[in-house]
Amino acid sequence: MLLDGYPRPAGRTQLRVGVVGMGAGTLAAYGRRGDYYRFYEIDPAVADLSRGAHPIFTFVQSSAAHVDVAIGDGRILMQEEVARGESQNFDILVIDAFSGDAIPVHLLTREAIEVYLRELRGPDSVIAFHLSTAALELQPLVAVLAADQNLDSVEIDTSLAEWVLISRNSGILRMPALAHPAHPIQITRVIKPWSDDYSNLYQLLRW
Repeated sequence: MLLDGYPRPAGRTQLRVGVVGMGAGTLAAYGRRGDYYRFYEIDPAVADLSRGAHPIFTFVQSSAAHVDVAIGDGRILMQEEVARGESQNFDILVIDAFSGDAIPVHLLTREAIEVYLRELRGPDSVIAFHLSTAALELQPLVAVLAADQNLDSVEIDTSLAEWVLISRNSGILRMPALAHPAHPIQITRVIKPWSDDYSNLYQLLRW
């Protein structure tokens, strides 16, 4: 919904989209001609399912967008890009690495958010977290991390997934394409923002 409804500024039809966690590459299907999608995937075997002469998944090869795949830890790769002065200027950055049985904590810290922000094009850019996990309620943590950086956040629940969107521009989170499903995040307990030196999974357990 965000990828379909994100406003394309006058005079610039291209969208730049980053995705941490490739999976089957399904998000590439939203790409339009002229768009740029960059997947960060830590497991080369996962990426290989969408590449080569006979891929298992064809979303990447069938996409109308130009698609790149960077192999390695997404946060580390982005840190290296920023350090080289090669910010990707993403309009949308999707963090989609939390559906497995182990949470990559380093993608949900204050320092990680700072890296993500430096990869964005500007104040209208959006970071989208896919947070569908059976054991943990991660939405309040992301809301706290957003507030820590003076960012706005909203939650989107669908029958298939749970998302949190954050941005410097609260208006972009209330655009018509998101008006119905988006709502404020309820925080019912005290949560300290995670950092590279502190995390607490226990306080996020679904009881």
